[in-house]
Amino acid sequence: MKKFLYVIALSLFTFSGSAWAQCSGGTLNGNITPTLVYQPQLTSDGQYYTFNATAGGNYYFSFCPADGGNAFFDSQITILDNSGNFAGGYNDDFCGLQSYLVWNCPSSATYRVLISTFFCSTSGNTGTFVYKTDLLPSPIDMGVSAFVSPPANPGCITGNQTVTVTVTNYGSNNLDFSVTPLTVNCSVTGPNPTTFPAVVISSGTLAPSASQNVVISTTYNMSANGTYAFTASTSISGDGNSSNDSFGPYNVDNSALASVAAVTPTSICAGSTVNLNSAVTNAPTTSYTVTSVPYAPLTGSSAPLNSFTSNDDGYQNVPLPFNFNFFGNTYTDVNVETNGYVDFGFPNPNFVPQTVPNSNTPNNFIALCWTDLYVQPGSSIDTFTVGTAPFRKFVIRYNTVPFYFNNPPGVSGEIILYESTNIIDVMVTEVTGSAATKVLGIEDPNGAVGYTPAGRNNVNWTVTTSAQEGWRFAPS
Repeated sequence: MKKFLYVIALSLFTFSGSAWAQCSGGTLNGNITPTLVYQPQLTSDGQYYTFNATAGGNYYFSFCPADGGNAFFDSQITILDNSGNFAGGYNDDFCGLQSYLVWNCPSSATYRVLISTFFCSTSGNTGTFVYKTDLLPSPIDMGVSAFVSPPANPGCITGNQTVTVTVTNYGSNNLDFSVTPLTVNCSVTGPNPTTFPAVVISSGTLAPSASQNVVISTTYNMSANGTYAFTASTSISGDGNSSNDSFGPYNVDNSALASVAAVTPTSICAGSTVNLNSAVTNAPTTSYTVTSVPYAPLTGSSAPLNSFTSNDDGYQNVPLPFNFNFFGNTYTDVNVETNGYVDFGFPNPNFVPQTVPNSNTPNNFIALCWTDLYVQPGSSIDTFTVGTAPFRKFVIRYNTVPFYFNNPPGVSGEIILYESTNIIDVMVTEVTGSAATKVLGIEDPNGAVGYTPAGRNNVNWTVTTSAQEGWRFAPS
């Protein structure tokens, strides 16, 4: 009977998997250009990449270690057209839990390769897939590969701006533009819709796989607020692959920064004073500056967290009292890890610190003191909120959490998240009792960008109660 029930369960599981046999949606994370050799692409589940494909060509995508791929999750690969519709390519579990897909292009166009976790889910997992094609490049094949300017997130723009694109020789021939001129067309929609005069390149040469920048205009007026959507394309005689001629839309958000203000207290008597606080609320959080600030921990009270998956290498998910934007993504909760850091999205407990940045998990974290810690009796981790909206501060406080196999004091300090401004403060009260390496800093979701103070990046460091530290990570 037990064997019979196992077969039924397995059959149901297989049927459920087939019901998810093609994924959709996702977030654009860039453009890739398959060549005859495998190229690596760092990714997270829930992301897709556009690529130009030629009818009849085979395109290969792999997470298999034998091909150079790897993933820390049960990967799925789906091919979609550029409108997000299924385009006939899907794979799950080819090499163990990892995916491998060979897809034959039905018609020349731009497509998407979507990366997902099992059951088409998105959990913030990271990995690397490799990709290639067996299609030989056309002798003549030119296309626009990028926009150089204006920048995608410029903040407030006033006056005229320069529009510049990058064109790439995807073909196998060395191109002589004095013999075969190249025409570059560009247009933009939005507050100031414009079709720019065509730019003709009639001199110079460009080798296979080489690129050059082309200035479209130096006098494009972007004073009006709003989103500008740029598109550019190339035209050249004998082009054997039209699928990669165009690039876009490339969106530039020229929005005035928003601000909030609050007065405390709200009720006053004659002769009293008030505090007026203001802050910019929509500044980009794609980059940060790190500065030393005075040691100023916050005080508050709450019950210690007591639902960790384990007091050793465990975590507890905690809701945030306000939305917090970190490296361009907005979060409503955070994973408090016992090993001295917090991470967003999928939790990744890890007791071995790594030099920041690093594509290996964990990523998407803020570290007070990432190392091997153990929440023993007499130590605790708690959270609390101070202030009033829209300028509250959420505090994750580590209280004499010892290093593994050691006794307190160990690690004490605070990670402070600021509402509206998305500033991060790290207050280090004490780090003593171990010669292990440790990390204080932040890292983006892909492990590609990270920030740490000098002397705090995966080296042995200590902080005593006579020389306490404060560090600020401010969006820039």
